Amino acid sequence: MSLPERPVIGLYAQTITLNKLTYFGLGQGSAESDRSFFGMRQTIVGGNAIKPFASRLSAALYGEINGRFVSVRPSFGQPSPSIEQLYTEATAPGLTNQPATLQFGEGIRIRPIWAADRVRLNYDLSYK
Repeated sequence: MSLPERPVIGLYAQTITLNKLTYFGLGQGSAESDRSFFGMRQTIVGGNAIKPFASRLSAALYGEINGRFVSVRPSFGQPSPSIEQLYTEATAPGLTNQPATLQFGEGIRIRPIWAADRVRLNYDLSYK
């Protein structure tokens, strides 16, 4: 006897910090002498849920929502200038303002099992 599948809800948070990123300017006309450095931090906060609806097919609906928060900062002590010393918002879009982003994802998962558990399939259709 197996237990019935139940809805599952997950919450998570993650922060990624990169201390030394390189920026050379916009487009293909940038040169090595245009090099600057900056730091960046991105925090992702979100949740997801999965709701089974057809046990014979092991089918479930799932969804997620994420908030992404990015911040750019100077990077001093590098072999080239920090980004704000060479560039402005016009020449480095996003330098002075990094708006938060809301990201949604949803889908359906089907994992049927056939032939006395000898054949297992895994289908996943998602939209993000």
